[in-house]
Amino acid sequence: MELSGGLRSFVSTWPTVFQFVLLPNGGLHNFDISMVARYNESTLEPLAEIARGVAKDNGFVFAEIIPHSISRMYRFYNKTLPKDLVQFPFVASDGHIDAPLAFYSQWEQVTRAHAGLLQNARHTEHLLFVRCRPDVVFFRPLWLHKYNAQFNDSGSRAHVSCRPSTFSLNDDMVIAKADAMNAYAAKHPWDQAEPALRGVITENYVAHVLKPFNVTLGDQGSAILDLYYLQDFVEDGIYRSAKHHGNCFYGHEAKGKLAQPVKSMIAFSNANYQQELGVLQHLKLLVNHSIDCKCEGQDCPCAVDVQDSTMYRLA
Repeated sequence: MELSGGLRSFVSTWPTVFQFVLLPNGGLHNFDISMVARYNESTLEPLAEIARGVAKDNGFVFAEIIPHSISRMYRFYNKTLPKDLVQFPFVASDGHIDAPLAFYSQWEQVTRAHAGLLQNARHTEHLLFVRCRPDVVFFRPLWLHKYNAQFNDSGSRAHVSCRPSTFSLNDDMVIAKADAMNAYAAKHPWDQAEPALRGVITENYVAHVLKPFNVTLGDQGSAILDLYYLQDFVEDGIYRSAKHHGNCFYGHEAKGKLAQPVKSMIAFSNANYQQELGVLQHLKLLVNHSIDCKCEGQDCPCAVDVQDSTMYRLA
């Protein structure tokens, strides 16, 4: 299993990965786990320290919890850092967002995590690879043997949750055979001009690179948990999505199917959660925790729009 991308809400989403991915599929000893996660060094160092502890305690074969670094990304791709780039690697001094650079910034973590797993794996063979963002949350068990059987029967080599648009595939998570995962996580040539490097870069790239592998689609019972709504999820069992982070998750299908509260999960640490909560409260990154669902009844998915977010009652 490979976790790659921004660190964000990992401290509180990891218990759901442990509960709904690792335990149903034989436990930790059946997995090699790697993680490469970026974070804002000036504000989230305490969360990075917790994440390093989680990686150590759970026997990750490879873990790099590293600060955002423009220069590191350029060195990774053997490129010279332009003088007109400022705080983020995809924003120039005139405020223009360079979509290809945003892609390279994200995919560096994907490539590093996959290479780190392969180089440090304890197992000599892997039936499947699961790659997801560190801030992914699972709502129900992910039975990997079903995907393996599906691949063997259908000839497909990869599965993602949905297609956000005609020419793109969701880039939050993938379940894949080795050949598809190797292509998915490959170090992309910096100067390679492809149609995939236009528009919404990462989603278009995933569609482009997985096209030869007869990719299948279907809800995996997962979504991205924004830091802003972390307290709602951990304490009240409410999932709220911002922007497009819930675009492959269907609240009515998950209602009542969260097997147990996050706080009662085996991998949940109240000490870690309280420290995480304290950091977010200090940074004023939490939304109004008092907002609750407004709909009830058998036909109600318990989803309401609240300041550009969608809320789902899960337990």
